[in-house]
Amino acid sequence: MESATLIDREEEEAPVGRAPIATREETIAFPVMKIETIGIFLLFSVFYTLLGFHIVANLHVVNFDALDRLTRAFMVWYNDPPKLAAIGFSLPPIASFVLVPFAAVRDFVTSGLALPLSSALFAAGALTVFNRMFAMADMARGARLILVALIGLNPMFAFYAMNGTGDAAYMLFGAFGLFCLIGWGRNGSARYLIGAGLAMSLAALTKYEFIVWAFLIAFIISWTLTKRGRSKDEVEGSTIAYLAPIGYALGIWIFFNAIVLGDPFGWVALSGDATPVNAIASAAPDFNFFDALGNALRIELIYPATLVVIPLLILGFGGSRDTVSTGFALLILLTIAYGIAGAAIDGSVNSIELRDALPGMLLGIAGFAWLYFKAADMRALLWGLLVLLSVIALPTAWSQMKSYPNQNLEQAFTRAIQTNDDQEGTGSRGSIQVGIAPESEMARFIEDQQIPDNEILTDNARTYGVISLTGHPELFFDRVDKGDEVWRQILDEPIGKVEFMLVERSDADLILDRYPGAVDGEEPFLEPVVSNERYSLLRVVEPVAESNDELQTGSSSSDQSGSSGSAPPVTSGPPAGSEP
Repeated sequence: MESATLIDREEEEAPVGRAPIATREETIAFPVMKIETIGIFLLFSVFYTLLGFHIVANLHVVNFDALDRLTRAFMVWYNDPPKLAAIGFSLPPIASFVLVPFAAVRDFVTSGLALPLSSALFAAGALTVFNRMFAMADMARGARLILVALIGLNPMFAFYAMNGTGDAAYMLFGAFGLFCLIGWGRNGSARYLIGAGLAMSLAALTKYEFIVWAFLIAFIISWTLTKRGRSKDEVEGSTIAYLAPIGYALGIWIFFNAIVLGDPFGWVALSGDATPVNAIASAAPDFNFFDALGNALRIELIYPATLVVIPLLILGFGGSRDTVSTGFALLILLTIAYGIAGAAIDGSVNSIELRDALPGMLLGIAGFAWLYFKAADMRALLWGLLVLLSVIALPTAWSQMKSYPNQNLEQAFTRAIQTNDDQEGTGSRGSIQVGIAPESEMARFIEDQQIPDNEILTDNARTYGVISLTGHPELFFDRVDKGDEVWRQILDEPIGKVEFMLVERSDADLILDRYPGAVDGEEPFLEPVVSNERYSLLRVVEPVAESNDELQTGSSSSDQSGSSGSAPPVTSGPPAGSEP
């Protein structure tokens, strides 16, 4: 058993106005062994990767948010020119950046392995942190391993542990931040504050909700130290030590937005989720406070312990009442309020998605760990209650994944697990069409044409699926290549500069916004080549000059037909097959 110690502050005589000094070390009752951590990590990372690859590659439950992020990471390596700026500013950067190492291998991207592999490693890491969190609360090894297994098998946690969306990354960062908060609350060691600050800085740039968490935690730290009678200097120093990494991270992100976008807070305006490419148009209900509150509470049923722990923390179950307990309760309430506020800003309750309950799940786990540590006489009861709630969470999470209206392929995941049937072309709650057949068809067609690099103008914010599945982002002249300004200049005058345009057949595509009749052949210099239900490939041609002289018209047509330049021959039939 590896040794582990925690500094425990002990009141002793000290000069007036000075904080008590650390005088002794307290051994954790049940320290974590290295083999324990390695075992949890390997077991769950392999499990999530293998099951996730089957779900993505064979059953075609592919999250388009994850596919978008993967394409950005892929373009970091293989775009022409390759550049880190491909990560973009419309999404929190870390959630995309964590995919960069996995996107370095083309086969990982085109096969779909990159998505489950990236999530699996972060989710397995989060489970090892949960194990250490329970150990920090003096929970015995067997007891905490049972809880870790139940959390890891929770269907919502498992789904986001294998779909590549980046949620698993903030689960790891957030879990480590809360682990450090518990460690600091236990013994007051400043090293935990620094760890919490570093973790929250990463979490904040993975999901912006954690920015609000970060500042509430700063208040909890200041409040706790003040209640403990610490000096003003210690209160300020500890709070600054925690906030410094968060301030640096946000400052760098603001700086990059200022120099690239010309707007230091452009990321705030861009942070609203764009309509997914695979979304089916449907009317969204207006905002209603009580509906929003109901949805915000209902999604927490993926892990009911989150709701149950709130009154226990506030009332100080088993003598556990203190500022840290109240702080955990406030964080949970803040998470619920955050979802309601977001729905109010968006003007629709549909913005409260099932995945928004994952941060609350983190807090429910951490809240119970803190209670377990503080309420020493009630530990058996608290452990039994948490096990019971974690078991109940298995069917309640499954039920919400099948029935909650606002989601992103959770229902399709449950069908895939239950039936092991290919979900390609089916629908899923949240008005989502499942599968990537249109992307695969168009990608294969483009590959077959041997088109030179940078000859396909495209809005990569809408055609990212095709870009990834070709395995060759260098073929496309996208908005990352030379920036939006140059891209729009080419869009306005494409003749002689690009040979093709790839568009997603919706008003959200910037090319179709500029040339709305292009896919129907209504633009004289854009010739539809091939289309499927979601995409169209257009050839850029010289417009035929109008003339009353029939011979001259024929001559012009002949000249135009031979003026394709470097464009390869392209067949106009539909892409063959639909199997990715």
